[in-house]
Amino acid sequence: PDSLLIYAKNNLREFRIYDQTLKLLKKIDLNKSIQLKTMNDLNNDGKMEIIATDPFNLFVFDSQLNLLAKANTRLKNRNVVISVGENGPSVNKDILMSNEAFEGLYHFSHLPLFKNHRFLFFFLLWILLVLFLLYFDSKGISKLIKWNTLNVIEKASKNGWMIINDVGKILFYNTNFLSFVGIKEILKPKTHFSTVMSDQKELVNAIQQAINIQKPLNKKINLNGDQAVLSILPIRTKIGIIIGYWIEIIKEREECLDKKIEIWANTIKKLAHDIKTPLSNIEVGMRSVRDSLMQTKLKEKGLLIEDLNILSNEVKRITSVVSSFLKFVNLEKPNIILSDIHQCIKKSVSHFEAYWNNNFTIEFEFDPNLPQFYFDPQQMEMVFNNLIKNALDALQQQGKIIIRTAFITDEIGSKEQHYCEIEVTDNGAGIPKEKQMFIFEPNFSEKENGTGLGLTIVKKIIEDHEGEIKVFSSPGLGTTFRIVIPLNIEKNKEN
Repeated sequence: PDSLLIYAKNNLREFRIYDQTLKLLKKIDLNKSIQLKTMNDLNNDGKMEIIATDPFNLFVFDSQLNLLAKANTRLKNRNVVISVGENGPSVNKDILMSNEAFEGLYHFSHLPLFKNHRFLFFFLLWILLVLFLLYFDSKGISKLIKWNTLNVIEKASKNGWMIINDVGKILFYNTNFLSFVGIKEILKPKTHFSTVMSDQKELVNAIQQAINIQKPLNKKINLNGDQAVLSILPIRTKIGIIIGYWIEIIKEREECLDKKIEIWANTIKKLAHDIKTPLSNIEVGMRSVRDSLMQTKLKEKGLLIEDLNILSNEVKRITSVVSSFLKFVNLEKPNIILSDIHQCIKKSVSHFEAYWNNNFTIEFEFDPNLPQFYFDPQQMEMVFNNLIKNALDALQQQGKIIIRTAFITDEIGSKEQHYCEIEVTDNGAGIPKEKQMFIFEPNFSEKENGTGLGLTIVKKIIEDHEGEIKVFSSPGLGTTFRIVIPLNIEKNKEN
């Protein structure tokens, strides 16, 4: 018949299966002591099974010599007689084995699944896959958010946000959240939210309420005297298990300044102008007195001139502070025009050409795909002047500055949004973590004659462009200032 198969065995362990034309179909490596005895349809399924033995076992194979069943015997030799007993058309047959010392009756059935090696392998593989998916869906949420979603959120969101796990321990947050809540220190990982926000009872109660009901929550709350909108959204796996919560704080912005604040702002600006004028006169007067002393023969003129120099330096410092303050409060709304950010960067760098030598170098890594977009080139040049000056101060005697640009597309939201990303990196001493969250605040400076307004002005310019600036730094590894500006051309045109 067409289904005829021929089985052959060499002197070793190899069994071979041929068809009726002696075409080799399969090679199988079995124990060399196994002998094929007879064939029979043991389970009445229309397919022949092969009965085989070795000195201690009885085997049943299918026609391709795949093991179906196995039983231990006491025959201990090969001189056995095998016969098959009928039990009816729908019942599996019995196998009788006998020799001069022993008789055994065996009822044929397939191997239980838990004894099938192939089944065990795939079952174990399935278990590992399920465990991996559970880990990735729960414990792996931190890595997923950190390396994918979090990066886009940081670039796009100006609100305060925090991510906690399902039991309320903090995973991620931005500095705006800390500022809104009134926290002035870096939070330790996996700290419970109620511990670090214990003085914000209304906020803590709202977060706990969202955890208890396991549903989205939106409400208005009071934060340090300011009204804010709190939005809490459960983070769920694909199978619906809650593994964390997204918490966002949106401060309500008033359309115009309070009249009293506006009056105080104008008064302070006038006062700054009034201080600046006499300071200039004092500086000129001290310079004249110093020049006159140089012409005299007074014994103590050296000490007097030294005192005048100290006074002159202090007056210059106060004048610089007042000038920076006036620049900050008088900063006009950006004059948005279509410009090339790369040309703006190069123009700023040209102001520092005297620094670039064997000890100081600067590198550009500009994205050629970044198009021209709408911004104020004069104000942005002021931004780069401040950042490059800070980088040079951080390098002290030698080092390298790298300025990178990138064209970024955010496809997560309902509408595709494009961004310009700019990074100014130096390999200087770095900024300690506890100071990084304060460097954009007014009057914060570690420079001997610093005004503490340089980075404050930078931040205001970037925010006036609807962008965001962040600092990333590690002591001994350098500092990176990252600027992200949305390229919403139509909106910028309207402005």
